[in-house]
Amino acid sequence: MTRFKGKVALVTGGNSGIGRAVTERFAEEGARVVLSGRREDLGREVVESIKRSGGEAAFVSCDVSEDRQVEELVDKTVQLFGRLDCASNNAAPTPIGKPLTEISGEDYTYMMGPALHGVVHCLKYELRAMEDSGGAIVNTSSYASRIAIPYWSLYCAAKAGIEALTRVAASECAGKNIRVNTVTLGLIDTPMSRQVAETIGPEGVAVMDAHIPLKRHGAPEEVAEPILFLCSDAASYITGESLLVDGGYHLP
Repeated sequence: MTRFKGKVALVTGGNSGIGRAVTERFAEEGARVVLSGRREDLGREVVESIKRSGGEAAFVSCDVSEDRQVEELVDKTVQLFGRLDCASNNAAPTPIGKPLTEISGEDYTYMMGPALHGVVHCLKYELRAMEDSGGAIVNTSSYASRIAIPYWSLYCAAKAGIEALTRVAASECAGKNIRVNTVTLGLIDTPMSRQVAETIGPEGVAVMDAHIPLKRHGAPEEVAEPILFLCSDAASYITGESLLVDGGYHLP
């Protein structure tokens, strides 16, 4: 359980849901971890939990939609631990449910700021930090990138954009021993998905669940494992890929 001993990992959105599960698994596997988010209380809670278990972690408050804050986040990671080997980009807002004809500029900024522009900012500075030593980056996308979900136009567009960015980044940095991949998720039991469930009601949830061959939502820990795999040496020949982690949602 020490695949990442001596490594430094950065996890955005690391104070809740999938990001928290990824942060905790990196620490369990020996990595020194910097996690970011906008809720400092949750971030500090994760750090203290990791330290009580004998791991090393630090929290840096960051809004990934702000270029300068992301630059400071990556700089702080390198200052604290001397390098950056792995990054997991998870930060994203709750989807907006509106007809495309009613989308406002504020809606666009709310969704695209963290969900798409945030990934651009993260890749920009993470790649720079890994330029001399190599590394691995995993972006978090959704099956919404591949299907049309009525009233979720911005969310679908943001997730499709993340997968396109991943392919371009992987192509640009392959010669520097940096790998970039995506996990493309189905329905995962997170605080965000519970908010969505409240808006669509029990009947809507039942319809979504019925579409999953495994007949259940995934757990954050079941996403953390594929992310760590893609960051590990076991995935040393995988780059530019979008790995489906969806309980078979794409099959029907």
